[in-house]
Amino acid sequence: MKIQSILVPSKDICKENELYFHNNQKWQLFNGYFNLFYIEKHKEYTFIESLSLIVTLKGYSWIRLMHDKEVLVERKLDENNFVTYTFEFPYADYTKGVFWFSLKKANENVEKKIEGYYDARANKKKDVRLAVNICTYRREKYVLKNMTKIASFIEREPDIVRNMQIYLIDNGQTLSTSTELKNLIKKVQIIRIIPNDNTGGCGGFTRGMKEVIAKNKWITNVSRSSIERPFTHIVMMDDDACFDPDTFVRLFGILHFIKDKYAKAAVGGALWREDYPYLQHACGESFERFRIINKHLLTDLRDYNQCTSDWMCEVGHENECYGAWWCCTYPMSEVTEDKLPLPVFVHHDDIQFGLRRKKNGVLFLNGIGVWHQGFELCFPGVKQYYNMRNTLITEALYEPKVKSFEVALWASKRTLGLLLMCRYAEMEFVYKGIKDFLKGPEWISKLDSATYHRRLSDYYKKNFPLQDIEELELDVRNKDELVKEINNFHQNLSISQLRNYYNKKKYKTTFFKKLTINGWLFWADKKCGIMTPLDNPWKIYRKKEILMYEISSRKACFVRRDYRKLLRMIKIVILIFCDIMKNYKKVSGDYHSEVLIKKS
Repeated sequence: MKIQSILVPSKDICKENELYFHNNQKWQLFNGYFNLFYIEKHKEYTFIESLSLIVTLKGYSWIRLMHDKEVLVERKLDENNFVTYTFEFPYADYTKGVFWFSLKKANENVEKKIEGYYDARANKKKDVRLAVNICTYRREKYVLKNMTKIASFIEREPDIVRNMQIYLIDNGQTLSTSTELKNLIKKVQIIRIIPNDNTGGCGGFTRGMKEVIAKNKWITNVSRSSIERPFTHIVMMDDDACFDPDTFVRLFGILHFIKDKYAKAAVGGALWREDYPYLQHACGESFERFRIINKHLLTDLRDYNQCTSDWMCEVGHENECYGAWWCCTYPMSEVTEDKLPLPVFVHHDDIQFGLRRKKNGVLFLNGIGVWHQGFELCFPGVKQYYNMRNTLITEALYEPKVKSFEVALWASKRTLGLLLMCRYAEMEFVYKGIKDFLKGPEWISKLDSATYHRRLSDYYKKNFPLQDIEELELDVRNKDELVKEINNFHQNLSISQLRNYYNKKKYKTTFFKKLTINGWLFWADKKCGIMTPLDNPWKIYRKKEILMYEISSRKACFVRRDYRKLLRMIKIVILIFCDIMKNYKKVSGDYHSEVLIKKS
């Protein structure tokens, strides 16, 4: 059975050659990230007994089967004809490392073609049927692009597609107005649009889970004579991500052969960047002391040594991480009416859901994942509210021994950081998030989240009115400098800038800057400063006017130092510290009740 396709660059998915192969003089080495076969993981997670490479080739004169950097087999090929070959790997003889293959290029005048896959065999295999749960809010461009890829995927992999159903949970209730999408759905009959209230990502994903649970009940209890089979797994996927449909080939591959020991485990997906497609932002994350921890941030997957390092190849870390919902697959035995996500609207729903199931583990294999826009290229905005409130809920649930002083200190530092950057609206959201958390789970369970979110959004638009940069009048003395810096972000945004964003050292500065509250206690610099989501607070030292520029949307707004707001924000910081010290321990224990779970 096909367990992993041999992939090549594609203009519609990913054009980075070195993610698929490397060139070495006349040899093409198919040892790129997407074409490596990880032995230790397949040995541990599956009951596969043998492995073959089945390839159809033209334009190549020799093939080598490889284990790490060792040549296992070398065979002559027919370079002039499109011929299918089957090569057996010595799967039983190895427990670690990677299998791959290399091809020697024939005469340059001969057309070169390659198609193929790794074929796994065992005495048995498990039944697999996937429900793909995509929650979307007015992201027609992404949805149409991904569903178009599914349409072409049907022609290549009909056996897989007939065992899939895609649920588009439409929180914006706009997908049905797209003529292109409606025509596509007529062609691709496995896609179903489900209009939904704007209940946030969490509410949309939960709606999808409920739909799949209900469908399984109907198949089991009502339609006993139907040829339909219940879904065995559900795949959670973001709407604003791009994927290669081969992700589903690999999911079916591992799930067909998964050992009973890992039957309840999730299969997590990696997150690769849209702007730098070869950078892996994350592949499994953990949560500790208010922070999402990613040990291997921005890994360059073009590097063979990175892709074959211990942390990529070895097993034994299955219970250390959770799988984020940009791409994560759960067995339906773990998605039941009494195990639904907490109703937190957005953010931390996947963290809380994953931490609840941490004992079951999460498995990661190469090639299962999505490409997504960088999170650090836009201002959090309203999400600051959910980041604060839902982080405190996660802390209360999963780190109950944390001290009130630690919580108060963390929240105060976060608020002060926003003050230094003059992001007043976000400060208000942080404060509101803390106050709402301290109202307890009973209050949150009764909240009309959609209406509340609209109120928060309206407040942000009023107090932080982002406009297209072309429409914004830059009536400042250093206008040319600002325009040059803005253009530089889009022409020369470097990987080092991205790495620096995640480096704690960027927050270090002189004692003097800290003492003067980033220059608030000094006379102002008359030049306008510029602040992007990537920048540290100290960049706008002594600036009276600041152009807040959002790289992802190319929108901006002006803010000014306002001493009345400064006094208010200092007061807020003091109130935050005092409120948490006084009430956190009283309230945090209440979040262990079933109140929120019942609302799900």
